[in-house]
Amino acid sequence: MLEEARAAGVMSFVFTSTTSAFGAALTPDDGSPAASITEDVMPIPKNIYGVTKVAAEDLCELFSRRHRLPCVVLRTSRFFPEEDDDKDIRSKYSGDNAKANEYLFRRVDIEDVVTA
Repeated sequence: MLEEARAAGVMSFVFTSTTSAFGAALTPDDGSPAASITEDVMPIPKNIYGVTKVAAEDLCELFSRRHRLPCVVLRTSRFFPEEDDDKDIRSKYSGDNAKANEYLFRRVDIEDVVTA
């Protein structure tokens, strides 16, 4: 896609990645309620999906440097439950509560994507 974008004269490229790229970096320290994620946190993928997304992000960065095609990587939140979600924690909440938490804390906000 990067090569085709360049050949077509595209002025910039947006790659949709995932917060799953952070993997084990999302695990809070003992006694902490959550992990603090900033631009400085290095990804520690915990599955093949995260590994491939990080590799694709690196490819975007390399292509951008070599061909001067501005690229932005958006690490969006998950959209659906995944196999590595903690089923014990999820089962403690009603369906409505789980959905509310998904919308509040784990879904991408369209305004954030547009702004990026």
